[in-house]
Amino acid sequence: MSATVLTSGGSGVFPIHPGQGKRFRDSTILFGVTFQRVTVPVWHPTVETYNVLENGSVIGRIYLDMFPRKDKYQHFSSGMVQIGLADRQLPKLA
Repeated sequence: MSATVLTSGGSGVFPIHPGQGKRFRDSTILFGVTFQRVTVPVWHPTVETYNVLENGSVIGRIYLDMFPRKDKYQHFSSGMVQIGLADRQLPKLA
């Protein structure tokens, strides 16, 4: 099974930090989803945003806020940013 999962506007795979690509690849293999980097408003310029796609349709969005900074929670954390509502809004996680 091929696991090329990261695309950016059709330009192919783009650089990411070590390990992140493996997590995306594993998610593709295990769950059949792919990830596409998107540009949307975020709370800090280092936050990366990805749409989660299943069979080419967007089913959710994730925000990766991976780098430490002053006044940011200093431990691993994840949580719901927005709940999903059928045909109205995507679920969003950070």
